[in-house]
Amino acid sequence: MQQYYLEKNKDFRALLPRFYYMELDAESREPIVFNGREYTYRPNGIKTGIHELAVALGGEEELSYPAWILLDKDYRVIFRYHGVLNEAQLEALMRMITQLADEGTG
Repeated sequence: MQQYYLEKNKDFRALLPRFYYMELDAESREPIVFNGREYTYRPNGIKTGIHELAVALGGEEELSYPAWILLDKDYRVIFRYHGVLNEAQLEALMRMITQLADEGTG
C-alpha cells in the first residue's frame, strides 16, 4: 500500500534527487556494511529473524513495517515513524525533507 502512494506521488518522485531513498528487507540474510560497520541477520526463531540494520535504524522498542527513517548527513536518526503514511503525512514528510535539504542538514 505504501509503495502505491509513492509511485503515484509526483512530488515525492521529484524530490528523489535531493535525498537518498532506499528500502530494506528487514528479514534479509545478506550482511550490509553501513557507516563503517557490518550488520547481519539475527535469527530469533526456527525460520524467523531480523536484520541488525533494521533494528539499529528502526529502534529496539517496537519495530513495525514500513518504517520511515530520516538520517542527517552524519547518519544520525532525526525522524522515525512506523506505519503507512497517508497522503497528508507524506506531504508533511516531503516538506521536512525539502527544509533539511535547503538548510544543508539533510
